[in-house]
Amino acid sequence: MNLPGWGAQPNRAFLGIAFDLGFIYLRPRLSVGWGKPFARWFGVDVNPIVSPRAAGGYGGLRVDVPHFNFRAGVRLGVSYNQSYLPKQHTYDTRDWAVRNGTDQRYFSWEAELTLDYPLGPGEITSETAVTYITGVEAGFNVYEEHIKVIVDPPWVWRTRLGYELRFGAEDTIRLGVVAELLGVPQRDLVSFRAGLTLRVRVTPQLEIRAAWIPPLYLRDNLGIRGGDFALLGLRYRWASGMPEVERPLLPDDFGRRRRPDTGPEVERRRFTDPDVLPTPEEAPDAEGEDAASDGERSGEDGADGAGDGEHSGEDGAGERSGEGADERPAPAEDAEPAETTPDPNAGEPSATGAGARTPAAPSE
Repeated sequence: MNLPGWGAQPNRAFLGIAFDLGFIYLRPRLSVGWGKPFARWFGVDVNPIVSPRAAGGYGGLRVDVPHFNFRAGVRLGVSYNQSYLPKQHTYDTRDWAVRNGTDQRYFSWEAELTLDYPLGPGEITSETAVTYITGVEAGFNVYEEHIKVIVDPPWVWRTRLGYELRFGAEDTIRLGVVAELLGVPQRDLVSFRAGLTLRVRVTPQLEIRAAWIPPLYLRDNLGIRGGDFALLGLRYRWASGMPEVERPLLPDDFGRRRRPDTGPEVERRRFTDPDVLPTPEEAPDAEGEDAASDGERSGEDGADGAGDGEHSGEDGAGERSGEGADERPAPAEDAEPAETTPDPNAGEPSATGAGARTPAAPSE
């Protein structure tokens, strides 16, 4: 009943849409490319981002094949209630909350490589990213919303290593442990974050995602804005040209195969697809209709038989009504004499038939 996995779909040019909807954020992503959507493809990503604190968008190229994913592009960040930050050695929650009459805006030029390798009951994962930030006013630092760190432009680097266990039928549940190092060279800052990730695939299109990756060592005290705290959301994916849902066949009492009665599509196919047989609830009616049809055919056959009899009678009458029908045929000249039968009242046998003779009376 489920859509085939993304890796089982045919190669094609496609338009794909992915929605990440979570606690106080919405991240739709539009993808245009060629290949198997979200499994083995290359193309362009466009990713607008909206949250109560900031808005922006990302656009770039992506190559996605099994065990290898690479993207490169540019991200625009615009904050609603976050000002540029004065340069200083450390920051806390009071510092980034101060407004100085400006709203920070910046561009992040990003390149990210993601790898995974199957090992045991799960897989090893790694993610390495390098970011170059521009557009920041001179003399200020900026809080980067995507990486969640205060940056003295231009460089930021990040690397993450983890192991993800797979559970359930077809690996529908994935629980991971990750550790991450993050550095800002201009601030001489290195931070360490670690935590858990969870993914539950409800269908090939719908996935539940959660993450808890707090900072374990960070010079700045940014509270929940220093890492991924209790990140919980849904991801929905769709792509043009998706194959129809494959409906499993079920055995029936007639020794053939039938499809389950689900939805209006089956109702339509029931009258157009010869392989689709009636459901068990409809089977008695179908048998009754077949019996009635057999009865009608029997009646038609009987009527045809009567008609043949009438035609036979008409043919016979026609023969009898011909010329000479009332005349009896004359006996053949060389017909043999009729047999005689003994007469109990007479001593001579009596002849029967057309050529019989009566014996003469004796003379006196």
